[in-house]
Formats: sequence, C-alpha cells, structure tokens
Amino acid sequence: MDREVEIQRSLCHPNIVKLHDSFKDDQHLYILLEYASGGQLFSFLRRNGRMSEKEAALTFSDVTNALSHLHRLGIAHRDLKPENVMLFPRDDSPDPVRKRVGVAKLADFGWCADVSLRGRRTFCGTMDYLSPEMISHEEHDHRVDIWAAGVLLYEMLVCEPPFYAKSTAQSLDRILRVDLQLPLLLSAGVRQLLRAMIRLRPEERIGAEEALKNFWVTGLLKGTSAEALMFESATVPRTNSETGAVRKAPQKCEIALSTTQSAPNGLEVSCDATGQARPMLNGATELSKREAFEVERTSSECATREPAILPGPLSARAPKNNNDTKSRKEPGCMSGSPSSAQMSEANSTSTLTPSVVNIPK
Repeated sequence: MDREVEIQRSLCHPNIVKLHDSFKDDQHLYILLEYASGGQLFSFLRRNGRMSEKEAALTFSDVTNALSHLHRLGIAHRDLKPENVMLFPRDDSPDPVRKRVGVAKLADFGWCADVSLRGRRTFCGTMDYLSPEMISHEEHDHRVDIWAAGVLLYEMLVCEPPFYAKSTAQSLDRILRVDLQLPLLLSAGVRQLLRAMIRLRPEERIGAEEALKNFWVTGLLKGTSAEALMFESATVPRTNSETGAVRKAPQKCEIALSTTQSAPNGLEVSCDATGQARPMLNGATELSKREAFEVERTSSECATREPAILPGPLSARAPKNNNDTKSRKEPGCMSGSPSSAQMSEANSTSTLTPSVVNIPK
C-alpha cells in the first residue's frame, strides 16, 4: 500500500487521478483522492451500453496519455480495466461527445511497479485483462499495459472483453492463443489498432506513443467519421479479381448485427448495428486505398430494425450489492503461475483494506 501511495502522490498528469493525502490506523489505509463525479468507466458502460467509435477514441486517448506518462517514468500500472478508469464531466465542452463522456483519468495504483531497470514476475491483475506473459509467469514489463489498453478499447466498443468465455480455463486458453475475433461492427481502422496492441509477443506490440499517433485515433479526434476512416487506410477484399465494376461509397443499411450479403462485384459485405454496410476482411485479394464497394440489396435483405445493443458480461458482472469495486474476479498478486484453484479463488482480499474517500476540488 505504501508503494501505491508514494507513486500516485508523485504523479502529476491531467489523465491521472490526483492523490491529495493519505493516513492510516491499525486496520485501514485512508486515501483522499480527486473527486470523480462521473464515476467509473465500468458504470458508464453498464448504463449506456457500448460506446461509439468517437467516444471510445476520446476515452482511449485519455487513458493512453496516462500510460505514456507512466511508461516514460519506468512505471507499469498492471491493472488497467474499466473499474480503474474514472470519468470527470466536462459540461462546458463545445464538443458534444466530450460533454457526454467527460475526461478519463487512470486510478488505483495498487499493483503498479517500477520496471525501469528490470522486468517483474509477480502474477497480478484482473483475469479478463491478463496478458499471455503474465499467465505464463514470464518476465513482464510496461507492455502488459499495452495489451490491457487494447482489451479496454475492445470492451468499450463491444461491451464485453475480447477473450470472454463461459469458464476461466476457456478464457485463459483464448488469451494464450490470442484468439482475437473482431466483430463486423468495428471499422477497419480500429481493427488495425487492436491487432497492433493485442499481440502475443510483447516486443511486437506498439507503444503508447505510437498508439496515440494511430490514424484511427487522430482522425476521430479531428472530427473525421469512422466510416471515412474505414477507407483512409484499410483495404477492401475482393473475391473475384477479374471484376472491374466502379465502386461507390457504402450505403446505409438499417439492420441489426451480422447480416451478411454478397455484392455483385464479388465483395462480401455486412450490415452492422450502426446501420452501416461494411466489408468483411476475409483475407482475399485486396483493392487500393479509398476504393469503396457497391451493395445491391432488396428491402427484404435489409429490413428495418432497431439497432442492437450488444448483450455482454458487463451485466453479468454486475455485483449484487451494486458495489462496482468488486465486480470482477481479481487474482490479486501472488507468486507462481496461476492455477485453476487460484483463479477460482480470485476474490481474496488484503488484510489491510484501503478506504477511499473522494473529495471535491
């Protein structure tokens, strides 16, 4: 606990929750933090469902800015998740998206560590956000945060973690295999970013600074639509290389998730929950930048429906007592590789329980 207090007290960054003061008695540690009237990102997602790509890009940028600052100081957070991201309203912002979501700040430095001189082998974090090297009990460093930031971005957009499964063992197996399945509702730009962050080998993951400079992030922050960005950098597959039909911009398609169609020029497309027709990236022959596709459909193929809000484990993870701080299974910090028994006993608590008090500015 002393390490958490000292590190967080020394940090001064607009996207890190400020620690004003701390004190303790025989049984408790009391931490006085900057008041976060917007609550947890976890609670925001439970109330509102998945974020739009603009909302997710703003929040992701805030969190990644905080991680970039930590990594420059040689510090790894090691427990990034929606419960540890606090929202601060910005009702005076001229940007309606920023006004709705607010500013995100990173909190809870209980598992942070100095990795400037050497990596760590302590097993810690939250199951849905564990990286492969953490599960395998390999030496890890700040790049576990990059993996977790990719998982966080996915959860903001889809409302469930990318490796969610019915059992802990299945989830761990999916993480170790990097069984990353990207829904059709995601634009090509964010797909590219997710694949660059959620990679098996830590050395192959992009850094926080590079993630902030990604065209999907910078484009959405400048006001470019996700649909336009889909054609900015991504390529569109074509199954028939002989066809040469002129391709038009994607048409609106008001339908729920994952309805797949075939266009006359050989392109396979789908209609997602936002009502946008999207190409299926299936590894076929590719076209050059900004070449769009043509969709032919009848009213029966694209029947009008209410856009779907993805059901996911956010509601399943909702605690019975409405206390978000215990909403996930947390293995805590322990030596050795995680066994099935350790993962099932994930709700173990520390003997010194921190009591957090938020105070207004």
